Amino acid sequence: MVSVIEEAKQVLGEQLGTFVNNEYQLGMVGTPRFVIQQAEAHLGLVLPEDYKNFVEEYGGFCSSGVFIHGICNADFENPMVCDGVRATLSSRKLSNLPHHLYLLVNEEGDEIHCIDCENGQVINWSPYHRAATEVLSANFTDYLESRVRREIARKSRR
Repeated sequence: MVSVIEEAKQVLGEQLGTFVNNEYQLGMVGTPRFVIQQAEAHLGLVLPEDYKNFVEEYGGFCSSGVFIHGICNADFENPMVCDGVRATLSSRKLSNLPHHLYLLVNEEGDEIHCIDCENGQVINWSPYHRAATEVLSANFTDYLESRVRREIARKSRR
């Protein structure tokens, strides 16, 4: 996982960043493990270890073409825009997102990419069908690598 992020840093350069205190910031800032554990308790689920390692190291992922929710801080009552806790709680209310799913990416409401915390797979969940419509990756690491490599290839073609 680390190698694809390091590659993205080199190829995408200054476009790579994350959010800190509700403002976009160049560079990536990790989230302490105790904050991740608080987020799990707040959501009532256990996140896969590969996602927790990613959040602990990088916080989240944001470039012009790829945005993957992280866990930005422990203020779950006033979470930040990029926060997966906020996105998951919001989708639970608005779209009846099942409680074992954790939202990674919301593609304009048409596709919601989630970690299924029961088996670690990353799935596409349809708010219209209120069901999983496809398995995107066997785990978060494979999903992250696929998304980042597509963005690197897209940028390289320009």
